[in-house]
Amino acid sequence: MAQTTNPQESLWGVDSSPAIKSYTLSNLRKIPQIEKFSEEQIFEMEVVAQVLPFKANNYVIEQLIDRIKPTSCRTNGAKCTNS
Repeated sequence: MAQTTNPQESLWGVDSSPAIKSYTLSNLRKIPQIEKFSEEQIFEMEVVAQVLPFKANNYVIEQLIDRIKPTSCRTNGAKCTNS
């Protein structure tokens, strides 16, 4: 199987890296990428974060989450291709 490269461009360089920002339930809405979600989805995230601990940092949000692949490809095992 051929290895594919991730087209996401790294925001974190070898010589410089941004300061770490911690995100929890109290500042969940301050995550820059959160504006792409509907108000209902954000509310659902907040409900889950009330029960399950939520903590992330900007490295996880900016570098480790694959926003290019559709959600259905990640959640239900559907065969998907990036075009």
